[in-house]
Amino acid sequence: MTVQFDGSNTTDNVGVSTYNWTFGDGSNTTGEKPSHTYGSPGTYTVTLNASDSAGNYDTDTLTVIVEEVSSGSSGSGSSSSSSDEEPEIEETTVTVDQSSEEDEETGTDDAESDSTTESSWSVTVSNARADQSVDISFEEPETDETDATDTDDAATDDTESDETIQPNIRVPRIRMNIATDGDFTLDVTTRERGQPIGTDNGDSETPTGTDAGGSDTLTESSQSQSASSLDGLSEADREFARGTGSRAIGEVTVDHSIPDEDIEDVTFTFRVGKSYLDRSGVSAESVGLYRDETVRWNALPTTLVDETDSEYVFEATSPGLSVFTVGSIQPLYEVTDSRVSKTSLATGESVDVTLTVANRGGEAGNYTAALTADGEVVTSETVFIDAQSDTTLTLSPAFDAAGDYNLRVGQQSVGSVAVGGGSDADSGGSDVGSGGSDADSDGNALIVVLLFATLGGTVVALWYRRQ
Repeated sequence: MTVQFDGSNTTDNVGVSTYNWTFGDGSNTTGEKPSHTYGSPGTYTVTLNASDSAGNYDTDTLTVIVEEVSSGSSGSGSSSSSSDEEPEIEETTVTVDQSSEEDEETGTDDAESDSTTESSWSVTVSNARADQSVDISFEEPETDETDATDTDDAATDDTESDETIQPNIRVPRIRMNIATDGDFTLDVTTRERGQPIGTDNGDSETPTGTDAGGSDTLTESSQSQSASSLDGLSEADREFARGTGSRAIGEVTVDHSIPDEDIEDVTFTFRVGKSYLDRSGVSAESVGLYRDETVRWNALPTTLVDETDSEYVFEATSPGLSVFTVGSIQPLYEVTDSRVSKTSLATGESVDVTLTVANRGGEAGNYTAALTADGEVVTSETVFIDAQSDTTLTLSPAFDAAGDYNLRVGQQSVGSVAVGGGSDADSGGSDVGSGGSDADSDGNALIVVLLFATLGGTVVALWYRRQ
């Protein structure tokens, strides 16, 4: 049973400075209007000792009787003193229902890792009090279990699947204070981002694999989105990265019926999977919670408070409720401009491809620009780029085989070139030489014509002078 106490009727000519309470069950506290919960029936003597800054004090006592709860009724208690009995206080109740199961949403075809997994809960809070914190705990989402009739192989596959679908983020708890008593509801939705594909410890875009000639080539996964690239991200996540220097790990949206001005001191407890951070190449210290304040993202005070075998546990404080994003500060690169010096060249001839690369992240890093021609790496260069800075570099590949080549860095096209033939180009060169002979003949004929025209002009001039 919880009993509310009130010492505000205490008076003093210079003002009361301290209120010291003992509740008769070994507990004590301070404050003008504390509350206390008794864990068992019995008769308890409550003592209030009030004092002022000059050292004057006075004491009063109160008897609280806690009765055993009878079947079908709520806990109740009674107290006797020189004042009227305290009214019975209704307990705050919090009801949490998972309103939707996890639902994977896949992004565009060229942004495989921009998928999200979504979970939603409906929260109903009744009899909330302004002097008590509202504590909301969310049930953990259940994972699919292998059917008992599955074979051992299926069980093994299921184990691997469980590791794959382990949530990147979870929000198991929200605590908040409110300014007025009453009831309210919350709709809480979490959306976790998919694991980046072809990650490279968050430090560069590195080509992987080799072709038959021993040259580096990009595999399909490494051409896809990496943890250090903005390729494939939604425009919202790109804007988040540019505004915060962080890559979005997940999102928390809290819609609420209680007015914004009645919400105070919100504390989020959230968890981030260790495997996600390890594969992304970032540390737990880089993780933070950001609040969408319409005109900007506000980085909230975030603390690493605990860890388990599989997760890091964080707490972050916010002045209110809205849309939040869990992000990790890291290097984040994007190609902002590209130029190709020429679009037609002979076999063996090189072409200059000039790139401007920006690091939108909050950390500096080494960026490897791997230039591919139709999926095969033809050259690469690594440069160091400071946080929130850009640089320009030039790659100069040469092509030994004729053909039309589409040039890309990551998922971004940076131009195309047409390369003249090899052995075919030689025979073509002979044709050109033969054509050149014809052209020489035509040129000689032209010279003869011009010569006759000149002589004709001379004859006309002489004839005119004789006349």
